[in-house]
Amino acid sequence: MLCAFNNVQLRWPHVAPWIYLVSDQSLPKASVQFSVKSGDLVWLRGANGVGKTTWMRMVAGLLPMSGDISWCAPTARREPMHGFFRPFLPSLDEYVQCDLMVAQEFLRRMQSPIQPALLDKLLCRFGLLAVRYYPVHALSSGQRLRLSLVPLCYTQYSIWLLDEPFAHLDDVACQLVRSLMSTHRARGGVVFLASHFVEELVDKTIELSRSHV
Repeated sequence: MLCAFNNVQLRWPHVAPWIYLVSDQSLPKASVQFSVKSGDLVWLRGANGVGKTTWMRMVAGLLPMSGDISWCAPTARREPMHGFFRPFLPSLDEYVQCDLMVAQEFLRRMQSPIQPALLDKLLCRFGLLAVRYYPVHALSSGQRLRLSLVPLCYTQYSIWLLDEPFAHLDDVACQLVRSLMSTHRARGGVVFLASHFVEELVDKTIELSRSHV
């Protein structure tokens, strides 16, 4: 078991609590316990506006919550276990240094020096090799979205919280995301995926709705 959730709810005034329907449990409940093991892909689903992004942000520690999440890491480990990635944002310019060339921005996001040959290989994998010397502001929105996925190559987080990672990506880029998720899971990592796209190899589904009581 890598993490366990116990009655987790957003602690926010005048907001109705979530009702959870977990795939291995028979009834929807507001008070729910479930656990996730290494290698799991957990699909977070629900109607537009139900609060999937809010749930992700809460689990990432960006919003107040009630209940408890146990991160079952070795005691020697001190760094955070989870990373919140939301490539699709109203303004990607908030996260992209638009005055840099693509290769420079790629290296900045990798946060570690790499050999030129490896850089070319990674740029090719992301479909950005042909535009490596372009300024970032000259990229299309789809190319910028690909650039925003670079942290998934180097992150050491055990648990990924991916909020709509396929939004506005073409088929090739979507396949890249799936490949990165598959590699992460093969190494024992966990992926929480908020998406309207159904993934074939989902280990657990969490469906969110809202209580009107």
